Amino acid sequence: MSHVATKMDIVKVETQISRIEAEIKLMKWMLGLIVAGVASLILKTFF
Repeated sequence: MSHVATKMDIVKVETQISRIEAEIKLMKWMLGLIVAGVASLILKTFF
């Protein structure tokens, strides 16, 4: 069975991908802040 994607299907997928990329970028920043906070607490403990 053959399935063909229409232009609207491709636009929907591209929209979903761009939204997911934006969420991933936000999560990277959040993870970076958490790692920086933990590193600062560790450095504060030992120095």
